[in-house]
Formats: sequence, C-alpha cells, structure tokens
Amino acid sequence: MVERFSMNPVSCKLLNEAWKKEFPDEVAIAERMLALLDELEHYKSREERVTKLVLDNSTSWDALYKKLEAAEKRIAELDKRLIEYAGIATREAHRVAELEARTVILPEPIIVLHRRDFTDAHREIYAYPEAEVNAALADAGIGVNGE
Repeated sequence: MVERFSMNPVSCKLLNEAWKKEFPDEVAIAERMLALLDELEHYKSREERVTKLVLDNSTSWDALYKKLEAAEKRIAELDKRLIEYAGIATREAHRVAELEARTVILPEPIIVLHRRDFTDAHREIYAYPEAEVNAALADAGIGVNGE
C-alpha cells in the first residue's frame, strides 16, 4: 500500500520559492553538492585518522599491559625472595647473638719472657697452654681451624 502525501497549494508554492531562492540554477545545486562532498570527505578522513590513532594506541596499550603484567609477576617473585632472605637474616642474627653471648674460660696464662734484656712491656706478654685453650674452645662448641 502506498501512502500518499498531500500538500496544499500555498505550502507547495512557498516550498518552491524557498528552493529557487536557495538554488537559483543548476550551478548552485552543483556547488552545494561539491561542498557537501568535500565536507563528507573531510569527516571520513578525520574518522580514518581517529580510527588509526585508536588502533595504534590499543596496540601500545596491549604492549604496556603485557609489560605491566610481567613487572607485577617479577615483583611478586622478588617479594617472595625478600621474605626468604629476611628469614635467613633473622636466623643468622640469632646465631650471631648466640655466638657473641658465649664465653670461654681460658686457663691461667704463663709468662713466657724471663730474659733480662726485655723491657717491662715485654714482660707483660703471656702465653696460654695450647692444649688447654683448645679443650676450652671445644667445650664451648667452637671449632678451631688452622695451625
């Protein structure tokens, strides 16, 4: 079914006059069409530039997101290692404190310098019996290496 559009003669005449005023001849119509085509091309070009920009940015966003994920993964790994190292450092600090708190009772020293040509300062030098010192250190759980 075709719908008909009817217009009264006065409205039709006013519309016709407005058309002729806007487009007095075929040249005006062609100029208007060219202006509209230029504007359309401008907006299409702009749309293409915006689309390219969005696609370029989405590519760089993807790359940045991958870098961010890799960095977050690395941070998690380093946090785990940091916790492990903190545990090791705590244990070693306790061990150092334990070792520093130990005392070793050494045997009575013996004066080793009895010669007359030594000064009083030299006569202050003492020596400990090696076997007794090694035994005292072993009793304290301290190993001795070397000569």
